[in-house]
This record gives sequence, structure tokens and C-alpha cells, in this order.
Amino acid sequence: MLVTTPLPGFSGDFDHFGLDLKGKRLFLTAEDHKTVEVFNLMTGERLKSITGFGQPHAIVFLPETNNFIVTDGDGFGMVELVSGKDYSILDKIKLPPAVDGAIFNPVNKYYYVESGGNEPKGSTHLIT
Repeated sequence: MLVTTPLPGFSGDFDHFGLDLKGKRLFLTAEDHKTVEVFNLMTGERLKSITGFGQPHAIVFLPETNNFIVTDGDGFGMVELVSGKDYSILDKIKLPPAVDGAIFNPVNKYYYVESGGNEPKGSTHLIT
């Protein structure tokens, strides 16, 4: 089944996706819009536009807690823990500027975040 959801007024791209199979939700990070968008996987309906981000990048859904983690760039560097129940930001961790990609290790439950550091061309990268 192919589902199309028009998004008038959006510019840019969706950087990363998160998936909640049990809740049938798709999470999309909209960098230019500074939001995380939540969609119904079955109907394509947009359920929520979550604000409060600078430049959301990577996202991972944690089914055992019904929360998700978002790396947030925009020059200040942050990782936010967001409630999957009411979509509020539960906690923040300050990181070096220019955070971008991330990956979650389900074995040890660590969330590794890549940062470009302060160099304009990003020749130095940190993993925190």
C-alpha cells in the first residue's frame, strides 16, 4: 500500500526517520522546519508537529519506554529525550556544537552521537 501525505508549507527535506511499529507511528525530523513530525503509518495522517528543536537530525524510538531520542544541531549541540505519550521534551543533554548523525546500540543501550566540532569544514569529529 502506498500512502501519500501532502505537506504544504514545508521546505527542505526530512533528515532521518524513526519507527514505532507497535504504535504504528513514523517520526520524521524536519531540519528546516525545526520540528519532529509524527505520522500514522497506516493512513499517512499527520498526528503531531513537535516544536522546540533547533535543527533535529537523527532519531531513534525506544519501544520499551515509549520515548524517543533526537539529536539537535543548529550550532549548539543537544540530545533530547522526548515522550512518545504526550510528545513533551523530558530531558536534554548538552553536547559540543554541530551534532548530526547518531546510532543506538540496543545491546548496551548507548546512544552514540557524531559532532563536527567547531571547524567549518568538519575535519575533526567527536563521538560522544
